[in-house]
This record gives sequence, C-alpha cells and structure tokens, in this order.
Amino acid sequence: MKRRLAALVLASLVVLCGCGRERPARLVLLSIDTLRADHLGCYGYARDTTPRLDALAQQAVLFESVQSTASSTAPSHMTIMTGVLPAVHGIRNEADHGLAPGIATLAERLHERGFATAAFAGGGYVNEALGFARGFDVFDSRLEPFETKLARIAEWLDDVDDERPAFLFVHTYAVHAPYLPAPEHDLWSDPDYAGPLRERVPLLRARFLEGLGDDLGAQAEVFWEGSHDFDAADVAHLVDLYDGAIHQTDAGVGVLLDALGSHGWLDAGPFVLTSDHGEAFGEHGTFNHRQLHQEELSVPLIVRPPGGRPTPLRVRDPVSSLDLAPTLLELLGLPVPPEMQGRSLLPFEGGHPARPRLSSGGEELRMDAVLLDGRKLVTRRRIPRQLYDLRDDPGEASNLIDLSSTLDWPARLDALIEAMHADADTLRGELGEPGAAGALSDEQRRQLEALGYVQR
Repeated sequence: MKRRLAALVLASLVVLCGCGRERPARLVLLSIDTLRADHLGCYGYARDTTPRLDALAQQAVLFESVQSTASSTAPSHMTIMTGVLPAVHGIRNEADHGLAPGIATLAERLHERGFATAAFAGGGYVNEALGFARGFDVFDSRLEPFETKLARIAEWLDDVDDERPAFLFVHTYAVHAPYLPAPEHDLWSDPDYAGPLRERVPLLRARFLEGLGDDLGAQAEVFWEGSHDFDAADVAHLVDLYDGAIHQTDAGVGVLLDALGSHGWLDAGPFVLTSDHGEAFGEHGTFNHRQLHQEELSVPLIVRPPGGRPTPLRVRDPVSSLDLAPTLLELLGLPVPPEMQGRSLLPFEGGHPARPRLSSGGEELRMDAVLLDGRKLVTRRRIPRQLYDLRDDPGEASNLIDLSSTLDWPARLDALIEAMHADADTLRGELGEPGAAGALSDEQRRQLEALGYVQR
C-alpha cells in the first residue's frame, strides 16, 4: 500500500506544460526561525496573525503535534537537512567543527539526482562554516529584512533552468528577537504601554532598515536590557511585538507564494513550511530559546502537495522534525537512506505507531528531552532533572521528579535517552566524526552578534 501511494505521489510531481512537455519537479522548504506553532491561526491562535498561512493550510496537510530536535538554530536545522539527531551530526551553535563528510545533506542528495539547488538563508548559524552550504549551487545567507531576501529569490526564480528539477530552501529570522514589526503590522501593541520597550523598538527598527551597520551587533543587547526586571506589561508587549512580526512575515510568505505560483512551482512540487524551534515568554522564567520546554520545541509543519489538496488534512499523530528529510525524499519518489534516523510521514493520513521524540539543547547540547505518549523527561548535567505528564499538565507547571520512584514510566524514558546516546555513538562511528569548521568571516560574526548569540 505504501509503495503504491509513493508511486501516486511521484506521478503527481510530473506536471504537463501547455506545450505537452513534462515540467521537472520543484521542492520548496521554508523555515521561519523561532516560530511557535501556537501563535498561528491555523493552529488555533485567537489573533489573526497568519492569514496567508491559514489559507495555505486549507490546501495542505497540517501536522498538529511537531517537536523540534533542538531549541537552537544550528542543531535543529542540521537535523532538518540530514535526518539524523544532533547527537549524531554534532552541530551546535557554539560548535568549532563542521558537518562530518560522511553525513550527506538533503541538498547534496538532490544535487546528485540532477536538481538545481539554491538556499536563501538569514545568516547567523545557517552558514558555510558549519556545513549548511554543502550541495547548494547557490548559497546566499545574510541577515537582512525578509522583503529584501524575497526580491533576490524572485530574481533567481527568473533564471532557473526549466529543464532541471529544482530545490529551493528559504530561511529567515524575521520573527527572531528583537521583534521589530513595521507599524502597519504592529496590530496588537497597547498604545498606552509605557515600559522600556516603547522607545527602544522604533529606534532599533530604524537602525535595521538603514542597513547592516556596525551598530547592528548591539541591537539584541539593547532590546533585552533589564529583561530580568520585566513585569507583566513588558511581557505582554513582547508577545504583541512577536505577533506583529509574525503578521509581517506572513505577508512575506504571501509574496513568496505568489512568485512561486507565477513561475509554475506550486503545481510542480510540494511547498513545505516549518520552523527550527519556538520561543519562550517567561512561561518558565526565561525568554528566547535556551531550554527544552514545549513552548520552545513545538513548531509548525505544513505540507502543500503539488496543486494543493481539494480538502485540508490535519494529522494528530505526534511527529518530529527528524522526520522531515525522509518525508521530502519520499515525496519526490527518491529512496530514504538507511542511516536516516527519521521516518517518512507518508501516508499523511496517519496511523504511524508512536515513537519517542528526542530533543537536545544548551551549550554543547548537554540537555536532553524525550517525549513519549504524553510523558516527558528532561535530563541535564549538574542540574536536577524534570519530569512532566503533558496529558494532564500541557504547560509543564508540575515537575514530578520527586514522585518518579512511585511511577512506572520515568525509568523507561531514562532508558530511551541512554539508548539514543548509544545509538548516536554507533552511527557516528559509521558516518564519521565532525570535521573542522571553516573560520567565521567578519560578516558572519557580526550577524551572530546582531542575533544575540555571541558577545561583541
């Protein structure tokens, strides 16, 4: 049955032009960095933050429960691109090494099959030094307004070889802190808010739009100054700004979809939207994304097949971003390599058996989380462990670790984490250890400073 479905999917990727000629397959993967699933209208959010994405979801498959494999940019995106866990590929934000030569990226696998490949990314940790450029004919990664990036993508679309299949990867930090929505998208901020962010945001927005000057590296530092003293009004304003940034980015997604549609891409292959991780707004005492709580791990995944679905499909089965690379390969009718730890999500109608979902975080990926059947364990070096039953406590308000000796499931979760590390050691031995990373350029270092990842 599954092979028959895969054949039907592959057949759907062969589209006839008006002249009767077959059009090569197109694949688009869009990652909106730091996008929480629960702040999208199609995921049940009360605010109208995502009208274009909501319309897209009406033609697509939407996965309701998707967990990222990491709460930071580099490890999560490398898993998306390789189909192996961070414990295997070893890429993290602070890494001084690049991807192991024995681990092939999605772009490399498609390039070997004759695909034209291009990446238009947001800079920061999505860089050449860590291995993200491998397999791309065009690798353009820079921190800039999403609108500027979209204009360059439109130029690239005009020049794509009509005779070759093509893969386009788009990544943006447009909703990443500092949250700087344009006034026409800043729809939910309280006009009476008088806290410290009131004056900062217009100033930072103006600096950003002026270009990537030497002062950009201080933006995040200015934005978060005094955040340990933020009160409820400040946190509410943060959420308002974040939602405004999502609304602005959603408009950009509409521009991208329109451009792809005018070039025939939306009829010739799947359009896939996801994120690397979510964002915290003080739910567990922190901001940004440094922990492994669900507000930082739950991400959207929307897959629009060629031509769109006549009716939308919502999949409740819990899945992982680890599953994305094998799913994309099978969507294109290509084999899934045995070394990939994820599984294809075809058939989309669900029915897949539950599997543990694993995530890592923190410096040197020293935190691990496993989630299975609604139960979650977080382990950290030198820090007390956390245990949650998300079936009764979806907000992770009650740490059950003191009751772990009276429950029959924590030991099983602990064993799953240990097995994950053992399997990772074995797979690294087969695929090779990470290689030396290229040195960051001055421009790349400045971009990381602007995102608040390294100190000036």
